[in-house]
Amino acid sequence: MSESVPLRACVSSYIGGGWGEEQLSEEFGTPAFVIRGTDFEACRVGNPTRVPYRFHKSSNAAKRLLEPGDICLEAAGGSHDQLVGRVLLIDTYLLDELSSPVICASFCKLLRPNLDRVDPTYLFWVLQAAYHSGLVARYQVQSTGIRNFQLEYFLDDFQVPLPAMAVQQSIGAVLTRFEDLRRNNRQRIDLMEEAARLLYREWFVNFRYPGHEDVPLVDSELGPTPHGWEHITLAGILDTLESGSRPRGGVGDLAAGIPSVGAENINGLGVYDFSKEKFISESFFSSMKRGVAEPYDVLLYKDGAYIGRTAMFGETFPHRRLAINEHVFRLRSKDPVGQCFLYLWLSEQPTLHRVQMLNSNAAQPGISQQKLLTLAMAVPAAEVLGAFEVRVRPIVEAIFCLASQDKVLVEARDLLLPRLVSGDLDISDLDLDLEAAG
Repeated sequence: MSESVPLRACVSSYIGGGWGEEQLSEEFGTPAFVIRGTDFEACRVGNPTRVPYRFHKSSNAAKRLLEPGDICLEAAGGSHDQLVGRVLLIDTYLLDELSSPVICASFCKLLRPNLDRVDPTYLFWVLQAAYHSGLVARYQVQSTGIRNFQLEYFLDDFQVPLPAMAVQQSIGAVLTRFEDLRRNNRQRIDLMEEAARLLYREWFVNFRYPGHEDVPLVDSELGPTPHGWEHITLAGILDTLESGSRPRGGVGDLAAGIPSVGAENINGLGVYDFSKEKFISESFFSSMKRGVAEPYDVLLYKDGAYIGRTAMFGETFPHRRLAINEHVFRLRSKDPVGQCFLYLWLSEQPTLHRVQMLNSNAAQPGISQQKLLTLAMAVPAAEVLGAFEVRVRPIVEAIFCLASQDKVLVEARDLLLPRLVSGDLDISDLDLDLEAAG
């Protein structure tokens, strides 16, 4: 049986994060990325593209620069149904991806492990297990909708089991290999999505599609387009445009049921945060007249801070059955326009800008079905659209396959996590190459 010590004995130092300013100034002249709690999951899988880049006082930034082995702990935030206390291990891969100085945000704490007592990767997984099990609930208070983490209480009260350093490293190595596989999947997803976008731009932005040599460009209200391409609004292209709904009073505290997708999971191809899921009952789902998602629906975030953001889901990713709530549109096109073409067109930056310009309410951003239907696109001949869909659909299907694998990896990791950190699962006989794992 290994000894247990208070978390404070495993931490050599800790400090709150910072936020800085959006604009460079004489006082705020040191640039650095700022990792927020909401960025933790994306950073873990190697996709830190939405981490904000801000400017800081040099003295403040210098004390908070993140190093490999540091742990960021979310100290405020959460919601009535989401605990605060998520953690992120900082490693060289993440720092290389960002390729600039990095600090954690003001609602987070930087914990620097005591290397004489604990392996940083092992400590991260112990803290992750505490969050995953809900044990961290006792260390937080909530007021005005925001949860605050009682860090001093946590440091003194939370017990960290401390097996021999070699055992700690082995546990960390086993669990981290799941994260390595997830990062590899994320890289492959990003490469395949980029391939699909490059093909879209080659055919429909640069107009170098099969047979383009014999088709002249003509001036139009959408700019130069190939002769014969029709200008059609979404009203003439879509077969379905609808939002969903939730039960009166909201989704409540259901821990299972039919997933109800909101803006939090409208994040592109193959991206879905299962920890943010909300559920509706089977009976409510059966009664829904609109908002029941179908495979390859294009989903569009229609109101709120990130208006116009899009997503697409597959046959089984993230689920075989799901619904959308009132903040999301689902779109299905009529032949010959395919769903992949529709998704890529909507997610291109010029189209996103046009969608955002449809909003006329700065205080409460949103777009109506009527306004969205006025958006026009240049529609190629049916044979061009069909040839594009044939080439791109397998790429999109492969993305959903990899995303589904990621879900399986998370489930396997979370099954092992509590047994490994508690010592219930003995891995001392495993032949682990710790240098390769590190």
